[in-house]
Amino acid sequence: MLTPAEFTEIVRPYAQPGEDRRPTTDWPREVPFDNDRSQTRTALEAQAAWLADTSIPRLHLPGVPGGIARLGGRKRRLISTWPSLTEAPVPGLHWTPEDAPHAMGSALAEWLRTLIN
Repeated sequence: MLTPAEFTEIVRPYAQPGEDRRPTTDWPREVPFDNDRSQTRTALEAQAAWLADTSIPRLHLPGVPGGIARLGGRKRRLISTWPSLTEAPVPGLHWTPEDAPHAMGSALAEWLRTLIN
């Protein structure tokens, strides 16, 4: 868990009403639903297709138990099939960087060591 000081720093850019908070409203409005053909969906699908086909090493840090994954887990299962993928589960429910920042850092450091050796 984050300390109160760490959390304060995370929310600092969004503290003022108005334009400072735009990212907190724009992103949820861009999440694709159903079969819409939004720019966001097109970009995410292109990115997923590339990731599914490349041999570049990558690290997936799924939050456990996770929030969205508990509702179906379709994306997590798909990601697990990508080549050259290392999965390192970390404790997390909704916003994993906030739930387990140190576990994520440790997992990243360990994964990077495997690439160097």
